[in-house]
This record gives sequence, structure tokens and C-alpha cells, in this order.
Amino acid sequence: NWLKAVPDMVLRTHRQLYRQFAQVLINPAGDLKAAEAILGHLGQAEHDNDFLGEIATLEASIASSRREYQRTVELSRKALALLAPENLRARSVAAYTLGQIIWSKGLFEEAEPILTEAFNSARQSGYLQIAGNAINFLANIKWHRGQMRQAVEMLEQAIRLAEITP
Repeated sequence: NWLKAVPDMVLRTHRQLYRQFAQVLINPAGDLKAAEAILGHLGQAEHDNDFLGEIATLEASIASSRREYQRTVELSRKALALLAPENLRARSVAAYTLGQIIWSKGLFEEAEPILTEAFNSARQSGYLQIAGNAINFLANIKWHRGQMRQAVEMLEQAIRLAEITP
């Protein structure tokens, strides 16, 4: 990634770029400790709730990668409370992260509105990967309730999303 070539002192003076660098580090081949350090630095002097919500969203992703599910839930809820309503992309990630964990516990009634928010926010922001993932979980909830026609319709919608995803 080209961001690794940018000196740390330069990145530290550009908060969005530094946040993006942390985001790049949150992947299977990344460096979660380095990402955490960056997010910790960014959060120290920050007063913009929306940006703090983006930080919490990334921290939730780190916690999820480590299988720290209670922390993931807490950070995702924090992110959703802080993120601006118009920050649809970040809201979709936070809601999806939260919704999938609640779904995995079999708490479908609680997971459904969260995953619906993830789907709607992702679709509106053009984040089709999250939209497709969220609607698959929603279809599974319908299937568990015996609402097969609705489950099939949702899965067909997921297929249409996949067809337009690059």
C-alpha cells in the first residue's frame, strides 16, 4: 500500500489519511496493533462525534477480528450513537458488524432492524458488499421464521446486487 511510504509524521497531520491508513491495516495480512495505535492517537484530541464514530467502527472491526465479540458489540453501538445520520457508509459497516454478531446469537428480533439499517445505508451509499451481506442475513431470518417467499425475494435481490458489484 502506498500509504506505508508516507512518513508517520506527515500522516499524523492529516487525520482522514491517517484513519484510512489504520483501515488498510485492518485485514488478515495487516497489523492490528499498529492500527489500534493509530486509532488511539486519532481519538485522543478529537472532538468531532462523527469522526469518533468512524474510529469506533474501525475499533469494532479490530475487536471482531480478534473474536472479542462483547467488545465488538459495545464499540459498534458506540459508533452508531456517534456517527452522523448522513455518514451512510460508516453507519452501514457499524450496523452490519453489530447485526451479524447479534444474529449469530440467534437474537433475530434484535438483529433484524440493525441489519435492515446496514442494508439500507449500504445500498444508499453504494457499498454493495455490505448491502449484499446484510440482505443475506435478513433472508436467513425470514427463512428461520418460515417466510420462504420473502427469504427467496431477498436472496434474489442479493443476486442482483452481486451482478452489479465490480
